[in-house]
This record gives sequence, C-alpha cells and structure tokens, in this order.
Amino acid sequence: MNKKIILSAIITALLLAILACDLSTPAPKADPNAFNTLVAQTAQAQLTQIAAGAPTTLAQEPSPAGPTALPPALTDEAAIKQALLAKLGWAEAEMEFSLSQNTGQVARGGVKKTNEMQGAAWFAGKDAGGKWVIAYVGQGVPNCSDIQAFNFPTDWISHCVDAAGNIVDRAAAQTAPTQGTAPDVYAPNPLGPSFSGMWISNGMCYDMDILFHTTDASCDVLLDNSGTLIPKNGGLFSGYATLTPPSLNQCKAAQLSADPIAPNTNLYMCFKTNLGKYGFFVARKIQTGGIEFDAYVFP
Repeated sequence: MNKKIILSAIITALLLAILACDLSTPAPKADPNAFNTLVAQTAQAQLTQIAAGAPTTLAQEPSPAGPTALPPALTDEAAIKQALLAKLGWAEAEMEFSLSQNTGQVARGGVKKTNEMQGAAWFAGKDAGGKWVIAYVGQGVPNCSDIQAFNFPTDWISHCVDAAGNIVDRAAAQTAPTQGTAPDVYAPNPLGPSFSGMWISNGMCYDMDILFHTTDASCDVLLDNSGTLIPKNGGLFSGYATLTPPSLNQCKAAQLSADPIAPNTNLYMCFKTNLGKYGFFVARKIQTGGIEFDAYVFP
C-alpha cells in the first residue's frame, strides 16, 4: 500500500476519534460555543413547531407599567358647584348656579333651586391646599367668623356679624387707626333732642357744622328736588352706610366724596363739613317734600 494513502488513513482515523470524543463529552456550562449551540437548537425547534402549526410559548420581557392616567382637573366653576351641592345637600338637577366674579382666590355668584323664584348669593374662597370652600351662602349678612379666612373685597361683602351679634363695617375695620393715634370718640347714646328729629326740605341747603339750614357758602349739603343729597362747598359724604352709629375714627377712615348720594332710612352715613368737622347723618322718614333726620357732629 502506498505510504501516502496509509498516512492519510491514519490522520482520518485520528480526526474521527477526536470528533467522537467531543460529541460524547458534555461541554462545560461556561463554554460559550455550547451555549450558542443550545440557543440555536432551541430556536430551530421553535421554528419547526411554528411550521407544523403547533402552539409555542416564547419568553417575553415584561412590559414596564406606564404612568396611571389622572382624571382631568375640575375647572374653578365646576369645583365651586360641587362644593355648593355638598354644602346645600341638593341634587345637581335641582340647582341653578351662576358665577359672577372669580379672582382665582375668591369668587362669588348666585344659586337657587330650579323653578323657584328667589335665590341666594354665595361666596367661596380657596383654602391653604387650593381647594374651593363655600364661606357663605344666603340672603343676609354673613358671620365674620365664616369669612375671615378669605380676603373678600369689601364691595362684595361690606358688613359682617361678630360673635356678640354686632354689625361690623369691614371697610372701616380694615382701615381702623393704628396704635398711637388719637383716642376714638363715640356719639352719646341716645343722641338726645339736640341731634334728633331735624327737617330738611327739598331744595334746602344745610350747614352740618351747626345742624341748621342756610343759604350762604356755609352750606355743606343740598337736598335736591329728587330727594338726593348733594355735598356743597367742600362738604363730603360717605358712599357706604352702617347700621350702628359710627365713631369719629371710623368716619375719618371712611371713603368720603363729593358725589351725590341718596339717603337710606335707618342707615348711618359719615360726613365731613366744609370746616373739617366729622359727623354722621341718618334719615328717619323720607317724605314728599323733604326728610326728617338725625345727625351728630363730633367735637
């Protein structure tokens, strides 16, 4: 036999022996070739199952949980309406609601039951957590304790009732004199005959310094033929009124103006005379041709 053929047969036999040894000996787990071979075999097996129509279970990475969808935030109007429903205990279908003003921190409007003629005013404010709270709903004067947590404008709520049942002028209280100013002065109670039961006719001028009618430049106020008080010669009247006699410092803190003003029975209005004195005026009877009134001038 040719030596080359013999050598070739020996080499072939050795290679076959080595190959047989590799196939009979399991590869260690750390062998990357064995791992790759296992993956390929698994994939091939799954492809074979798919081709045969057999169900397969493929390993999948769990999908990460997405963020939980939050409900849409309520508008201010919707939040206030819900707060009103909760406060009144009404069903939504039986409530007619309106929002007239909203600053973003305080709001006001009206509410009534469906098919009813009369309604009420409501006032709401945001608490420290940004939640709308109904401070007051009704037709009267709110308690001061109910509204003190919110900075309602005084032209929204001019007065409130304190714990003792007294009517508080919120505008005067907010501009009350600070410590170190002159002590406050109050009118005598009752006023007495010198300050009560006076009369002013339509078209008549009145000197509020001496509480008597006049025809000269000492006139502080004229009652025109329509029954409107018109300040004269530097005299001033307040644009708001109180249910109780105001004090001297309250009148000094009042917003006085020279604008005409209609008197209102049993409501006290501050004034300032052309000589710089302060006092208050209250109409007791408004009659055809004139007004019966009480007044007081602070010393």
